Amino acid sequence: MLHRIFYVFAIMGLLGACSPQISVNSDYDDDIDFSEYQSFGWSDEIEKAREDGQPMIDNELVRNRIKESIKSEMESRGYTYDENAPDLEVNFHIVVEDRQEYRSAQGRGTPWGYGYWQQDDMRSTFDYRQGSLIIDLVDRENNQLIWQGYAEGIEKTNPQQNEKRLKSAIEEIFVEYDERMQ
Repeated sequence: MLHRIFYVFAIMGLLGACSPQISVNSDYDDDIDFSEYQSFGWSDEIEKAREDGQPMIDNELVRNRIKESIKSEMESRGYTYDENAPDLEVNFHIVVEDRQEYRSAQGRGTPWGYGYWQQDDMRSTFDYRQGSLIIDLVDRENNQLIWQGYAEGIEKTNPQQNEKRLKSAIEEIFVEYDERMQ
């Protein structure tokens, strides 16, 4: 009995350890002096992207949450929101991909020595949808992309978890922004 309990916990640990992690990175134009920019607004491209999105993941509720988080991050860095003539236009994209992960574990026995469970190789597949969030900052006057941050590995779970994960991903993207701008 004890070996079965261990087996269950070992599998749960394996599944938890293999779940996709969020990876954050950014790219920017080295020739740009970011201190010249004081204001931001939303790009018209944001609304166009909704037509091609995944309605369960890319919908008005999610987009509003993303906008709120980005706005908060921009304002906390001293930018002011300007609806009419911003220095920077903010655009974001949601990309959703179907992924499959293969998992394998080998069993030899319990660490306590109370018998053995013999399963030479356990293989399973795990299907999931992984999302990426890409945030662009565009110089409005020159219509030039000057910075792009992205987070990969955002999984769709439930609305409350999604909101937390998106907010966390956006915070991490802007930490990357801070690191690149120093």
